[in-house]
Amino acid sequence: MLSALCDARGLVPILSASSDRTSSSEECHFTVYVEFVAHCRAQGCLRYWEPVGYRTSVIRGRPNEGFRCGWEELRRVCPDWPGFREERYDESLRAELERQEAEEP
Repeated sequence: MLSALCDARGLVPILSASSDRTSSSEECHFTVYVEFVAHCRAQGCLRYWEPVGYRTSVIRGRPNEGFRCGWEELRRVCPDWPGFREERYDESLRAELERQEAEEP
């Protein structure tokens, strides 16, 4: 679990901060996720990308179970992260994902 790999005493408050903020905007959630990434990196945990990796694998129609733990842990401590909205990880996004990946250098 991410909280087991990162310092759980610091990780949960950072991710839970989104519910304490007055704004529910995506910018706020993005800021919280960036703080989460920074905290994990500072603790030497490089598994912070698992939630995004799992979501991408679901969009591709091939869920990567190796990333599910990070997805589930982030969902537990930060359930309002916009990436958990069903329309954000639906297979209907596959064509757009592939288009964007094709544009990357």
